[in-house]
Order: sequence, then C-alpha cells, then structure tokens
Amino acid sequence: MANIGIKLKKARQKLGYEYDFITQRAKIHPKVLQVLEDEDFGYFKSTLYLRSFLGKYARFLGLDEDQILSELDMLPPELKAREQGYLKPGSMPGKFVLIFKTAILSLFIVSSIYFIFLGVKKTLAIFIDHDGSDLKIEDVVNVGIRNDGIIEAEDIAAKKSAKEVITLQLTIKASEDCWIQLRADNKKIFDGILKTNQSEIWNAEGEFELWVGEASRLSFILNGRSIGPIGRGIIKGIKITSDGIDLP
Repeated sequence: MANIGIKLKKARQKLGYEYDFITQRAKIHPKVLQVLEDEDFGYFKSTLYLRSFLGKYARFLGLDEDQILSELDMLPPELKAREQGYLKPGSMPGKFVLIFKTAILSLFIVSSIYFIFLGVKKTLAIFIDHDGSDLKIEDVVNVGIRNDGIIEAEDIAAKKSAKEVITLQLTIKASEDCWIQLRADNKKIFDGILKTNQSEIWNAEGEFELWVGEASRLSFILNGRSIGPIGRGIIKGIKITSDGIDLP
C-alpha cells in the first residue's frame, strides 16, 4: 500500500471535517469518501473513475493532487480498480450479470402488463355487470388491485382530511467564520464552518436543532421572516420551529 488512504484521513481529521460536510461542499458521496480512505479501490468501475474522485478529494483537503495520483500509479494492478465489470473476486463474470439483470427486468415488465390488464378487465366489469343504478366516474377513481386481483377503492375523504405537513425553511448567514452543527427532524444535516458572508438554506418538516460556536456572527431567516442575531458565544440545543427560535 502507498498509504494514500491514511494521508486522506489524517488531512480530513486535521481540518475537523466529517463526511457529511465534505459531501455538501465537494459533492462526493460519503461511501466514496470511506472507500478512498480505506483504499478499497476495487469498488470503482474503472481507473478513470478512481483517479477522478481521488484527485477531487485530494484537492478539497489541500493535498498535492499530482503526488497522490503518482502514488496511485505506483500500486500493483491488482490493488487498483477492476476494469470492465465492477466486480469483486469470486463474483460472476460481467456477461452473466447482464443476462441475469435482463431476465429480471423482462419478468417485471411482463408482470406489470398482466396486472394492468387484469385491473382494466375488473374495472370494465363494474360498468357491464352493474345492477342498473347510475355509476359515476367518481366511483372508480383511484381504484387499485390487491395481489389477489380484487378491486378496492381508496378512501379519498380520509386522505383529504389528513393534516398537512408544515415545512420549515431556514437560512443562516455568517458575518464571520463560525462553526455550527444543525439537525433537521433529529437528523444531522450539517457540521462544519460557515465562512464569512456564506449563506446556506435548509429545510425541515417539524423542527431544527442548532449548536453554534459564536452566535453573534450569525443571522437567520425563517420561512421568509428575518430573525437576526440570537445572542453571543457558544449556544447549545437551540430549537427552531414554525413558532420561531427557542433558546435553551
């Protein structure tokens, strides 16, 4: 090994970046970041993909891209990406994988056509065999077919009465560099540094939870309404809902 993965991981940890932050800024999937740091280069479809992602990650971390790619070129061929098949040792040849996928797709298409035909047949039977009372088009709207082929109508009224989900949109702007950690509906969506004059927009269904390193450097817009600064210093566990900001 050329210790490429170790260099990437140390550089990332030195900068204090997590995979989620790098994914948002560099647009590289967390799985790809982990594979590069683990040097599992056989994950990639081809050497071209491997070199592209590796070079992009190295640049983002401030490493010497040419040096990293040069170290990659020095690795034995069996440690690099597997061309023409995206295969791991012991897996089926690419030709058989393609045949298997084609067979599955064909089966799915045939099954879909059959159930669509069965649904049309059952629906027409409603009009043909009706006992004489007027049948309105509303009676067959959203008619579905269960696995046993029996038609059942959806409860449209119940769906209309369902409570609508309130969507929150939060804009955070930094006047100076400031660390923040943000969760949306109990899921972490950002953990990193907002740069000077950087502005980001996030969405949530119920609430946000925010931790900040220096609150006075941030201003907020919630659902189009400006909130402005919320205090000074480190503030943990700030709750943001449709009602506004709730400081701990």
